[in-house]
Amino acid sequence: NGVEVEDISWVKHAKRLWGIPLHPAGELTLYSGVMREPNDLTSIQGRIRGVYFQFFLNVALATLFLLSLRPTIRTVIGRPHFFSGWCCLVSTILGIGWGIHMVIYMANAEGCRQTIWYIIFTFSLSGVANSLIVLQKAYIVLLKPRWLLYAGVALLLPQLVFAPFGIKRLYVTIEDADGCQVHYPISLTIFWFGATIPVNTLLSGIFSYVAYKQYKQYGSDAWKRLMHDGIQTMCLVILCNIFCATVVL
Repeated sequence: NGVEVEDISWVKHAKRLWGIPLHPAGELTLYSGVMREPNDLTSIQGRIRGVYFQFFLNVALATLFLLSLRPTIRTVIGRPHFFSGWCCLVSTILGIGWGIHMVIYMANAEGCRQTIWYIIFTFSLSGVANSLIVLQKAYIVLLKPRWLLYAGVALLLPQLVFAPFGIKRLYVTIEDADGCQVHYPISLTIFWFGATIPVNTLLSGIFSYVAYKQYKQYGSDAWKRLMHDGIQTMCLVILCNIFCATVVL
């Protein structure tokens, strides 16, 4: 959950890590967060509901990554020189780690802030890995033009630095109804938009161009050829990337 930054008076006396102010509420473990004042029965029950809702949602997402681990490992072992397979493996491991962090949090071993920071790094690195898969396919489809390689890598760099940029500009608390909650400035939203939309727009344009050429050449059989060449799948990956980027915003 995310809300805009409002009160930052706590920053002056906050503990710091790598120069980053840490909100005291974000450092609370699960038990401390649930039992904080006011600790009447109604408040405690509300906090437990919020925490468990987040837990089951995140574990469900991590389970999807766990299910994809076996076929991903098969791909890497069967085709070790297949770059896309390694990118898929990175995303899968990061997603499983997401669920592990939630379990650690539920075991009262770390606070909200550590979990949220890991999730932010996961968004950043897995986003780059997913975009690299599509970029490689676009590079091959257009017969390996160097300009696409340079442009694609340049557009991916903002996604790579999103994690360190983000953790310096947000803070984490634990709230009664929502569990772990992220507070961020509008500049972070703008940065995420600028980091994800341009590269996906470029790749969308490339595959749209390829689809148009296929249609002109093969007519009604173009869709079958696109499916056979994997271009249809790449288009769906791009749509998924854009959807996920929009949801995060």
